[in-house]
Amino acid sequence: MQLKTIFAVAMTFALSLHCYGDDFTEEELNAGKEARMAAIKAAADKISALEKATTGDNRKSQIKQLKKDYNLLKQRTPEDFAAETKNPKPQARVEAPQGQARSPARPRTVEEIIADADAKRKAKAEAMRGLTVRMPYSRVWTPREETAIEFGICEILFDGEPPTQGFFKVGDETKEVVVESTDTQVVAPTPDTKHTAGPYYFIFGKPGKATITVRVGDYQVTKEVEVATAPVAPGDQTDSVIREMGLPTHKTNVFVKWPNSEQHGCFFYKPQPGKPFMGEHWSFATHQDLILSITEGTVYKMGTNRKRTANQIELRAELPDKN
Repeated sequence: MQLKTIFAVAMTFALSLHCYGDDFTEEELNAGKEARMAAIKAAADKISALEKATTGDNRKSQIKQLKKDYNLLKQRTPEDFAAETKNPKPQARVEAPQGQARSPARPRTVEEIIADADAKRKAKAEAMRGLTVRMPYSRVWTPREETAIEFGICEILFDGEPPTQGFFKVGDETKEVVVESTDTQVVAPTPDTKHTAGPYYFIFGKPGKATITVRVGDYQVTKEVEVATAPVAPGDQTDSVIREMGLPTHKTNVFVKWPNSEQHGCFFYKPQPGKPFMGEHWSFATHQDLILSITEGTVYKMGTNRKRTANQIELRAELPDKN
């Protein structure tokens, strides 16, 4: 397949392959969405209140920091908040006078949650010195026809912070992020400048393996990624899928009513007016990390599971490699 053809069809399957796995129930995801909206609103209110104030030391720097934290907060997904709700920290207990029962501490306010998240972010940034590259896939599935797809796979941080239009401050110098592939027919970094703020996008084409290199100045990390072609494609009938792949080893029901738009696992659903989406997610032990969205007896979408722990990679380069 010629590279220009790969670019022409890339976006058709972009959302289909950006998969998040089936880790949460619908109730947990809805709770995560509500928590995210509440946290974003509270952060915006704090910025607005400080902008309206006429007094206060370091007000401009505080506003700048709050806006930076607000943007980082918006980058967090409902799944992040759902995970915090699903696995909360043990609640502290309040010591009572002798002879009286102890009671749990009062629930945290939204402001306290935001402050706690900000403190964790700063502590994590301090610990993440050097170049960090997060790549949620070691293998990517493409449809049977070897149709190329494009989506974000690579999150790049330096000292815990994202890039600014593809550049980082490294010491006293400004360094550009360089992303390369050993085989652009298999994995090709997207040259489109709209993606330079991250996450970094790639086009996945023919089956095979390619090594991705991310370099910032003297800091460098590499990772091999495999592109695998599935024996099915969107539009296939479920009976032919079962003949080809066998019965699914795991199935999850999906229901999205109109006019809602919801993320379930790796797929985003926006039902047609007056018609809810009803379907299932299928996975197979024989095709690890491949996820199929099934509805009305056909494959609606297909994708790669990025939530499974074994399929997530965090690469670190704390010091430049002098070799």
